[in-house]
Amino acid sequence: MTAVKAKIEGMEFSRIEGGIFQAIVGPHTALVQKMATLTGQASQRFDQVAEVLIVCADTYEAEERTGMHNIDNLW
Repeated sequence: MTAVKAKIEGMEFSRIEGGIFQAIVGPHTALVQKMATLTGQASQRFDQVAEVLIVCADTYEAEERTGMHNIDNLW
């Protein structure tokens, strides 16, 4: 998402670049800024989800090892 944010930010253009379409430059700029903000937030959320998934996987593996140890001691 960080790469997407950088690409979105590169989509802004000036009124001169807008040429005869100068009327859409303002709304276009607002849209680009909003999408850049949202992709930046998504990037942070993806990182948070990844951290939670790693903790869950580590916990699962630890409990699996503990459970296997308990089963091995039953026999």
